[in-house]
Amino acid sequence: MLNGGVQVGSVLSLTGPGGGGGSSIALRFLARGFERGQPGLFISFTSIPLGSIVREISSRRSLKPLVDSEEPLLLSTQDLSGLELVLGVLKDGAISRLVLDRPEVLGMRGYDKWFKKLEELLSKAREMKVATMIIMGEGAEGVGGYLTEGALNISKKGGRMRAELTRWPFAPAGSVEERGEGEWIP
Repeated sequence: MLNGGVQVGSVLSLTGPGGGGGSSIALRFLARGFERGQPGLFISFTSIPLGSIVREISSRRSLKPLVDSEEPLLLSTQDLSGLELVLGVLKDGAISRLVLDRPEVLGMRGYDKWFKKLEELLSKAREMKVATMIIMGEGAEGVGGYLTEGALNISKKGGRMRAELTRWPFAPAGSVEERGEGEWIP
């Protein structure tokens, strides 16, 4: 659907309600990178314990490369220091793929400079040719639209995920539905 995935140096936002499947898609994105020798980093700005993400990783066959990797993978932070840490990792050239989970939460916590730091981080990710996904919650679509080249809107109905690509300069708009783990059809 994305015509080759998230292009190096580009940013794709995943939007939708909590529990809508954005984390699953982002984790698959990282797993595919590890399969190809492209280390990645998932950083969550929410207060959801990383243990729940680890449980998801360990229970899904399509995410096995993340479990088998010895590279750093998951970080959780609830302040601006997380953005500073990721900026340092980018400058070191240590990762090829990056997922930011709900960075808009920093603004909800009253951190004034969160948006400027996020812009700086994404600029560095583009410069370093890092393929990046940002998981945005409902109501943050405008922020994601401003910061990214494309948007993938996620929804979940009847236990199945649906993804709708609304803008992406590398492929036409469209939608797919998940039929099974890792199996998507138009």
